[in-house]
Order: sequence, then structure tokens, then C-alpha cells
Amino acid sequence: AWLLCLVDLGARRSEVLALRWSAVDLGAGRIRIRTTLDPVTHLEKDPKARQRRTVAIGPATVTALRRWRSATRERALAAGVPLVDDPYVFMAPSDFTGATPWRPDLGTRRFRRLADQVGLDNVRQHDLRHHVATVLLAAGVDPKTVAGRLGHTRVATTTDRYAHALPAPDRAAADVLAQLHHR
Repeated sequence: AWLLCLVDLGARRSEVLALRWSAVDLGAGRIRIRTTLDPVTHLEKDPKARQRRTVAIGPATVTALRRWRSATRERALAAGVPLVDDPYVFMAPSDFTGATPWRPDLGTRRFRRLADQVGLDNVRQHDLRHHVATVLLAAGVDPKTVAGRLGHTRVATTTDRYAHALPAPDRAAADVLAQLHHR
């Protein structure tokens, strides 16, 4: 569920780890990114104003999150403790109530272990975010939409960083003009 959220949202690690269940709407297939987890204090903080956003998620992520939520509830029940009113989606392994999020370094270590197991030695967790942006832009998704998903304040940030993913824009422009001239 955690990896699917990283990939489906194109979100920063700190944004996924700060997710609470109140921000997840599985019926509508979307997640509101409202806060971020400070990498030093491990406390929630408000992101920059424009980084708050609602992002649609796919069916595989919805299914994984439903299973994850069920497992979380079962884990709390087995421990004999109630969940807090608004638990973290990805709670600390030692916390059965949902009051404490995963620490960022735990997420990084788990990703590193998984990547090593499947032979992705040079892939970092943050590379998933770059993958999302590159794939979306290469598929022709409007840069403004991609910027919105990533939480970039300016579309220029997205296009400057991921322009290599844009499919030969000059050739496409020439083809459009050629078709206009032959009408």
C-alpha cells in the first residue's frame, strides 16, 4: 500500500508518511495531501500553501489501502487497544493505536531492502516521484496536471525538471503547422 501510494500519488516521502485516514476517500478514489512529516522532528507540519492538493488514485491503490486499513484495525484489535480518532495510514510498527507515523528513515530502509531484493541497486525512493512525472509527461498528460499532482507551485518547475520526458515538442509543432498549411 505504501509503495502504491508513492507511485500513484507521485508524492514526496514525507507527504505519504503524514497521511491520515481522514484524508483518504477510497469510495471516490482520491487522497488529500494536507500535511508533511518533518524529517528531523518526525512531527506533522503544514506544507507550502500550493502543495496541498487532492490527487486521484487508481483501483489497485484503492484495493491495497482497503486491505491495509483492515489489517491495521485487526492489529489494534489483537493488541486490545483502540485506534485514535484519526490514525496515520502508515503508523509506526510499535504503535497499535495509529497515533505515531512511520519514521522517514524506516520508509527509506524498507524501500532500500525491497529494491535490493529485486535488483534495483541504484534506485532511490525519491526516483519513484521522478518516474511518475516522466511517465505522465511522456504520455502527453498536460504539464499543469502533472505539476498539480506533484505539488509543484509552478508548472515551470515541472517542465524544467522533466523536459527530457516531453516527446519531441518541436517535431510535434512542425507537424501541426504542416497540417494547417495543407488544408
